[in-house]
Amino acid sequence: MSSLQLPRSSPARIEDFEREQLPEVVGQDPEAAARFAEMQTESELRKLAIRQVAQLWGALDANRAVNWARTLPDAAERDAAFIDIANGLSSVDPGRGVELREQFVAATRPDSALNNLVQQWAGYDFDAALAWTNARAPGAQRDDLMQRLIYVRAAAGKPADAARLVTESSLSGAARTAAVASVAREWASRDGDAAQEWIQTLEPATLN
Repeated sequence: MSSLQLPRSSPARIEDFEREQLPEVVGQDPEAAARFAEMQTESELRKLAIRQVAQLWGALDANRAVNWARTLPDAAERDAAFIDIANGLSSVDPGRGVELREQFVAATRPDSALNNLVQQWAGYDFDAALAWTNARAPGAQRDDLMQRLIYVRAAAGKPADAARLVTESSLSGAARTAAVASVAREWASRDGDAAQEWIQTLEPATLN
């Protein structure tokens, strides 16, 4: 990497480098790429560079990427990097991407990044994502995750399976109402009579 000339001139040249060459740099020497990202003083260029490094490095070696992200001085920047690293890891191993993000969130507090990662995981291995979600502590976060899984099942053309998940889950209140609505919407687009028949089996409070 000593022969690599990282750009230090105009923002336009730096932006071109980030878009076109930075992925190769991360593959060869991620530490050098990370140093380049941190050198940027223009906020948008820095944000883009750190995001690219985090995602690409996360797919290659998430542990080293996390160690680097921990050194970022700004808390918001650190958390954004942790999310991007998890997204990068998820692109090659969705389950591990979820587990990585889980390390940085509270057990029951909703986290949109975790929701998105679990939803992606469900697209690859629904049963594994469901088992992981069911094993989490009860609370708002698990309710959010279950809603996502129910939606994924319904949108994948399996509304009856999604309806069964609604029945078997511990969802209540607004979370259950939202889950019912997503299943009913997807089911009605395929078989309105079946959707209506299912809705009629539900307790009235569920529909409010």
